[in-house]
Order: sequence, then structure tokens, then C-alpha cells
Amino acid sequence: MFFLCLTLLCLGLGFLFFFLSDKNNKESLGGTGIAFIVIGCFIFVIEVISEFSNYSGQIRRFENLRAENKKIVLLEEKCTSLTKSFSYYLGEKYPEFEKQIFEKISPASAEGNIIALLSHYPELRSSESIGKLVDQINSLTSDLYARKISREDICQKIRFKEKSPWILFLPKVSEDLKAIIF
Repeated sequence: MFFLCLTLLCLGLGFLFFFLSDKNNKESLGGTGIAFIVIGCFIFVIEVISEFSNYSGQIRRFENLRAENKKIVLLEEKCTSLTKSFSYYLGEKYPEFEKQIFEKISPASAEGNIIALLSHYPELRSSESIGKLVDQINSLTSDLYARKISREDICQKIRFKEKSPWILFLPKVSEDLKAIIF
């Protein structure tokens, strides 16, 4: 919009100087008028390129927002799946193994049987597998939050471009993105 105002100013001054100049006087402002018209045309070309750039940039931001939303949905599904398997493992599987093991362990045979039981029931070493599962869930959750922050940054840029008085032409926000952006 700034370039458009500058273009109109240059063209206006150019036509004013050109048409009000004295054609018989060699020191008239006709040359200045032509210079302003040329500068105005050049600035207009810059404005058109700038508007096309803003338009395509906004479309790119829309597509980035859609991609971030899809990634967020997939990460949320994966987090939910891992959380369910974690809950299942801790809530149902582990107590069964614990019960079986404690039934087999007696104070007299505890010394020799612990090593055999640990090798027979790898789930007893579950603290390592549970730790990996927790690390994986934490990693996914961190990635999910990072994606949500990225999505909000994209939304902020879209909202800024939509409200900017200096940009004339932008693509309309589609209905599927309106709920996310605004």
C-alpha cells in the first residue's frame, strides 16, 4: 500500500509538471514530469511484485499451518497410544507378573531363585523398559508442544498479514483454518 501511495504521488507530480510546463521554454519542468512518471511506473512494478509476494507468502503460511495441524494430530495419536500401552502394562500386566513371582519366592530359596526368576521374567527388569517408554512419551510430548508453538507462530503471522493496512490483496482464509487462526 505504501508503494501504491508513492506511485500515485509520483505519477500525480509527473503529470502535473509535464502538463503545466511551458513547451516553448527549454528550462521548463516537462523533463522533471517525465522523470516522475518513469519513477512512478517503476515503483508501481515494485508494488505489484510485493503484492504477489505477500499473496504467495500467505498461501505458504496456510499450507504450513495445515501441515503443522496434521503433525500435531499424529503426535497426539501416538502419545495416546503410548500412554494406553503404558497404563495397560502398569495396571494389568505388571501386577500379574509380580503376583506370580512373589508366590514362587520363599525366604529359603530366595538367594538362588532371584537370578533365575529375573532371567525367566524379563518383565521384572521393567524399570528399564518403563523408563524407555516414559522417555519416549516425554519426547513425543515435547515435540507436540513444540509443534503447537510453531502452529501459533504461523497463526500470529497470518493474523498480522490479515490486519496490515499496507497489504492490498491476500487470499481468503478457508473455513477449515478460520477456527484455528482466529
